[in-house]
Formats: sequence, structure tokens, C-alpha cells
Amino acid sequence: MLYLGSDHGGFRLKNELKAYLQRYSIAFEDVGTYTEESCDYPIFAEKVATCVEKNSTHRGVLICTSGVGMSIAANKFNGIYAARLTQLEEVIQAVKHNGINVLCLPGNLPVETAYTLIKTFLETSSDDSERHVRRRRLIQSFEK
Repeated sequence: MLYLGSDHGGFRLKNELKAYLQRYSIAFEDVGTYTEESCDYPIFAEKVATCVEKNSTHRGVLICTSGVGMSIAANKFNGIYAARLTQLEEVIQAVKHNGINVLCLPGNLPVETAYTLIKTFLETSSDDSERHVRRRRLIQSFEK
């Protein structure tokens, strides 16, 4: 399952992504916001992070104006590894090496780029070689 969340700054891109996900029969749940009215991005970061936190096989996508605020807020939750990424190679490496489970995007990202990044995010698996697992465990040890 893929959970989508945005604030007002990511609302339009999120809606375009929903159409893409429906077209390719990718299961998702939109946890809000549902309008372009100004709202607080941490609310939606919490909703996505909580959903992903409950099931390690699920992933999330968060969108705000810059993508940065969402990534900061989501990373406050245990087991959530969120990153603001805009390049294909960044997504591949972040999933393989760092095991990200939440992709954060800026709201002004071109739609086609966002499609490509989400497709790659969903299709890429983490590299479970000893060195990457060791590093991810070190990061997990920082969680309180």
C-alpha cells in the first residue's frame, strides 16, 4: 500500500499522481489534504508516517511546497526513513542504501518527473548486503 499526503503546496501534484496511480492500478490511500486551503504540513506527515510505521511493507509519498518540511516531520517517527529527492539516481540509491520508506517531493516538480520517481521508488528494493544493513542499524540505534 502507498499512502499519499500533502499540504496545500503539494495538493495539485498529489491529485495528478493519484490519476497516475489509478491508471496503473497501484493501491494507494490519500490521507489529505483535500483542498488548496492553507494547512499545516506536519499533520499530513504524521498521518503518512503513522500508516507506514504500522506496516514495514507499506510506503509513503509526501508533498509540500519544498518537500523539506515533510521530510523533517516524517523523520521524527520511529522506523520512518524519509528523504526529499528529485533525481532518479537519488531515489535508487536512497532506497537501496538507506532503505527509505517515505519519498518527499516538492510541489512544483514536473508531473512526468514525479511519475518516474514514484515508479522507481515503488519498484526498487533495499540492498540488504552486510554494509548497508549495518549502517541502517546504526541509524536505527539513534531512534528513541
